[in-house]
Amino acid sequence: MDTETFFSLLIGAGFGAFFAVLKSKSERLWQERFEALKELCLASNTLIHSHESGHLEDLGVRVMGDAERERLSSDVLDAKQKLRSAMANLNLLFKEKDLASIEGAYVAMTSAMTDLHNAHPAENRSDYMRVVSMNAETLIRDAKQLAKKKIL
Repeated sequence: MDTETFFSLLIGAGFGAFFAVLKSKSERLWQERFEALKELCLASNTLIHSHESGHLEDLGVRVMGDAERERLSSDVLDAKQKLRSAMANLNLLFKEKDLASIEGAYVAMTSAMTDLHNAHPAENRSDYMRVVSMNAETLIRDAKQLAKKKIL
């Protein structure tokens, strides 16, 4: 093998390795974005389920047993932590302009949860629960739109 062929093969292998690394980074970024958006949607869905079932129970409709209620309470605490984590990850993985609607929906949802927890016991908590659920649904919808725009 002459030196010209050897250098041609070496340059070809170098370009191949370079593009493989670029593709690997792109796939890793895609995977991290997908996982963060998925975590956000799953946690929001848990909050929706919790607040909608709480709303029904406030209206006198029993939708779950005591063990399920305890499990859901535990899941809600986990979901809140996962939401904070997912939002932090999304802020690292996406541009600020891409996250504007998601951040707005997140702030609205957390504000609604704060209002719910600070509501006077005599107030109608069902209205607060409905607002939390609606904001969580908006958060999921915005996350899906971002996924379709930037991932899929």
